[in-house]
Amino acid sequence: MPYCYCFNVIVKLFKNQSTTPVPTLPTECMERIFLHVGLKEELFSCLLVNKYWCKNVLPLLWANPFEGLETSKMNNFKLIRMYLACLDNKELNSLNSCLKSFNISLSISSKPLYDYTSFLEEFSYKKLELAVSFFLHEWHNRDYNIDYKEEIVFYLSSSIFKLFMSQAINLKSFKIDQHFRRLDIPNISTFSTIIQPVITLSKISKFQLDYEKPVSNNLNNFLEILPKYSTDIKSLDFKITSFEYKFDIIKLIGNIIKSQNCLENFSLIGVQNCVEDLMPALHSKSDTLINVKFKNVHFTEHSLSLLSNFKNLKHFEIWYCDGLSSNSCKILLSGDFPNLKRLHLGCSENQDLITAFLDKVGPSLIQLGLNIITDGTIKAILNNCIILKDLQIIDYHPMDHPGFSKLFQGLKGLENLRIKISPDHKHYENMISWAHINAHILPLSLKYLKLECGLPINQLEKFLEPRNTEVIPNLSTLIINDLNFNYSHMKVISEFAKKKGTLKILGIGGSKNFGWKISREIKTLRQKYRVHIIPKNELNQW
Repeated sequence: MPYCYCFNVIVKLFKNQSTTPVPTLPTECMERIFLHVGLKEELFSCLLVNKYWCKNVLPLLWANPFEGLETSKMNNFKLIRMYLACLDNKELNSLNSCLKSFNISLSISSKPLYDYTSFLEEFSYKKLELAVSFFLHEWHNRDYNIDYKEEIVFYLSSSIFKLFMSQAINLKSFKIDQHFRRLDIPNISTFSTIIQPVITLSKISKFQLDYEKPVSNNLNNFLEILPKYSTDIKSLDFKITSFEYKFDIIKLIGNIIKSQNCLENFSLIGVQNCVEDLMPALHSKSDTLINVKFKNVHFTEHSLSLLSNFKNLKHFEIWYCDGLSSNSCKILLSGDFPNLKRLHLGCSENQDLITAFLDKVGPSLIQLGLNIITDGTIKAILNNCIILKDLQIIDYHPMDHPGFSKLFQGLKGLENLRIKISPDHKHYENMISWAHINAHILPLSLKYLKLECGLPINQLEKFLEPRNTEVIPNLSTLIINDLNFNYSHMKVISEFAKKKGTLKILGIGGSKNFGWKISREIKTLRQKYRVHIIPKNELNQW
């Protein structure tokens, strides 16, 4: 908030002194100020102040240009048109040659003033495909056969992908995911020697693979090339459908792991039978790994034995994994985890796994996420988690109507609380009501509350309205992500913010567009009460 206030003061000063030279702050100061500007619209206005401001703002606007454009056809059209304008004549001619059979010809009148490609820091192939698809939709007056639309998307996406591989020298995050199931990623091994992606891939610090279809030769080629250029990746995330388990791709993932100099974060989701083959590679990085997540995988006793040696872990997650019997859990818990601060456990029914972990590492935990709340887990939390500050109840389903009152009142230092219930659960609408959570039950230390669940208006009132003279927490951050959010919810939130005066950050999810009444309340909270409103597309980041 202080940065936003300073930013507004500076902008007003410049507007009132348009005839005098604009003072120049060091680049480092400009970067820190602009990083705290919440809305892209405000950053766009900074482009027009002067050339120096423009130079400092452009890298921020073009670091992740695909973010937030999922539903904007025109903005996607402008974005793809700009990247197509960055293509050199040789690539443009090659692209037009491929598009000729579809009666499409791209002509670029002028080259961009700036090398926008060099600013790119975050890339997702799925978002590129979506943006290209929207680009074609805006090109509706052109004569191309809709039956071949996906082929056209592939040619355009491939050319822009090749552009990124040759010029995106500041790329830090790279994600392979796809929107069109019938399409493949480009074959990187066919790129010319001039495009060798040494510089582009060498700076990647985060790599993600989210693949839900048969593994292709092109994907194999990319995974084979990646460890040759990228050796300083700190975060690796792999999500592959279980029926696509193949030894060759697991071997390639293992090679990627082993080639990294300082791997800190690793996540594996959905590959049921590969942990046994990958664990030796992961074990070779046990000295640097601090964050490990497994979901929907199968553990063996040998893999758990290796995992027990990861002594430097600070964040450990296991969600819905097989092979975690009472005996195998003893193997895992035979190791020491002296640095573990954050633990997330999701089990179908096995509360013994949760209580065993809490008995082992509970005293050091500051964050805990789990999906089972019973008398046993409540007792384990209160007995062991004496310094807990962050509690996340995720995919929760009630069992014997647990006593939330006893849990929350026992956590005297709790500052952050998140409750998430999957909307596909048959009792989604009633779960929160069954919990009987009132505002005075919540810990007085609570500052952050995030509710991602079906939230009846009467339950929201219980969360936020004091009863009689009862004291309630001084919340500074409130996030409500509910598809059924309406003006009644907004009215309760607005009255709470005005009455308490402590709310600084508000996030609201729900329908695509809010009505004018909700928009009016949001505007009042932002302008009069200085509440920062989180953009919808950024809710998951908070």
